Amino acid sequence: MNKKRVIIVMFIATALIFFFVGSMRFSGKAMLESNIYTIEHPKSLYRTFDLVDSIRLINYRFEYYFGSLAFVVRISLVLTIVCTVIMILIGIQVELYRHKRHQFEKKKRKENSKLIPKINKIVQKETKEMTLEEVIDVINTNHNFRISTFKEAAFFMTMFYYYIFTTRKNTNLYNAYQALKAIGIIDFVEEKLLKGKDKEKSAAIQIAVMLNLYINVSYVSRIINTRNLSLRKQARMYYMLQYHEDSYKYLDNIDFELSLWDQIELHQIVKLCKLDHKPLPVFVTAIRLEKKSINKAFFIREAGYWGQNIEIQALKPYITDSDERIRRAAIKCMTQRRVGSAVDLIKQAAFNSTQHTVRLCLRSILIIHNGNQTPFFKYMYQHASGYRTRRVALICLRLYDKDSLKVYENLHHASNGIDKDLFDEVEETIKQEELYGGILDSDNTLSIIRRYVTDTI
Repeated sequence: MNKKRVIIVMFIATALIFFFVGSMRFSGKAMLESNIYTIEHPKSLYRTFDLVDSIRLINYRFEYYFGSLAFVVRISLVLTIVCTVIMILIGIQVELYRHKRHQFEKKKRKENSKLIPKINKIVQKETKEMTLEEVIDVINTNHNFRISTFKEAAFFMTMFYYYIFTTRKNTNLYNAYQALKAIGIIDFVEEKLLKGKDKEKSAAIQIAVMLNLYINVSYVSRIINTRNLSLRKQARMYYMLQYHEDSYKYLDNIDFELSLWDQIELHQIVKLCKLDHKPLPVFVTAIRLEKKSINKAFFIREAGYWGQNIEIQALKPYITDSDERIRRAAIKCMTQRRVGSAVDLIKQAAFNSTQHTVRLCLRSILIIHNGNQTPFFKYMYQHASGYRTRRVALICLRLYDKDSLKVYENLHHASNGIDKDLFDEVEETIKQEELYGGILDSDNTLSIIRRYVTDTI
């Protein structure tokens, strides 16, 4: 808990105890009665007015003004007064913080307005490769800047991520990393890894991963086996990204379930390794050794992005796995790589799965587009138990090829009642895609199928 909050709570508790005790009576007299002292003649006694006297004076004033009120009313008044004072203090503190923050941000905007054009000039593709001293000389002309907070680090991380990855082909990467050194982001990250709290260390490693920064191994090795699970995960992911000595050894003995955020980070790390032409992990080995189904499913999906063709072929048996999570991951993997030989296994999986997975099988077969699948789509339309599944089957039948389109039209002409409404929905979906698909990032069923980014249909 924040120290200021502790002090405030203690102050309020003390005040309440004081007034509570002062209101109690013993043998007809208040325990903190203010008139128990004898009256002394002026100038006969002298002593300083200390804290105890202040408390007694407050108690006297309290008795004088509120002594006639009920105990509950007095307590209510005390609470109201104390809360009012606290709110006034908080308001003053917030206003002071806002003013200081405004001044700080104004100063930073002024500094950045001078710094950013210099960095833009340095990282241009046509700019010659510059030494660190040359970059510092350009950046620090009438300007001395070093990153000192995570807010500043986040600002420059966003900017340099754009240079390094989004406009990579038009960026002088060597100069970009020299500029990162010049503004002190590497020194900042290393300092936080050495002296920061666990939360700061974790944030520092995330910055290093996002910008693909090289940090001395000694800063990472000291936390790679820490008890803090979140920090340990971050350190091991960074190790995979930067170091070539058995880089992926930690993928073979993951002792926890990967969260969605962990999966996103691992995917990003493998992507950065691919950009740097670094050897990628052998996913088949990680899949075979992994015991947790959520982790196994993740590695199967990753193999669809980064694995070799021989690895993809080795993963086909997982399409009929008893665990539906793994089965779905294998279907996505095959679809990602358009593996025509996996279609029969996907169809087999459709007859042993929930409606959710049946819809995945339907759109996967549509995307792979191998062989005559019209009978399969027609069968699923006629026999599937779910309304949404039948709609996806019709969309696949409508879009697959000319033969499937003829079957779709015959079924459409013969439909009536609820089935006719279903066909009308499909036609409206197709029409929306034709009208808006190339303009907007539309979110209808057909767009979802084509983009293949969700499990919601």
